[in-house]
Amino acid sequence: MGTVVLDVGAVKALNNGKSLLPSGILKIDGSFEYGDPVQIEDINHKIIAVGLSRYHANEARHIMGRNSTEISGILGYSRGDVIIHRDDLVLQA
Repeated sequence: MGTVVLDVGAVKALNNGKSLLPSGILKIDGSFEYGDPVQIEDINHKIIAVGLSRYHANEARHIMGRNSTEISGILGYSRGDVIIHRDDLVLQA
């Protein structure tokens, strides 16, 4: 399992029921595959959620910090506009 560190705006978006977009990712640690559970942390490394990734770790590293509309141009394909869809996300209490 890998870890994804988010900026403040992305944390707020997740807490408001939104999906995780690549633009809110600051750092990716570890190795994970498509469909693997990924730990999601805020900038203070507090775990805020766990979700199933729609991209491999290396793919996510290439598109992190970028706008969703750029995914297919960067990777040459797209598995969707989000890294983790809200339906595949569980927020920590």
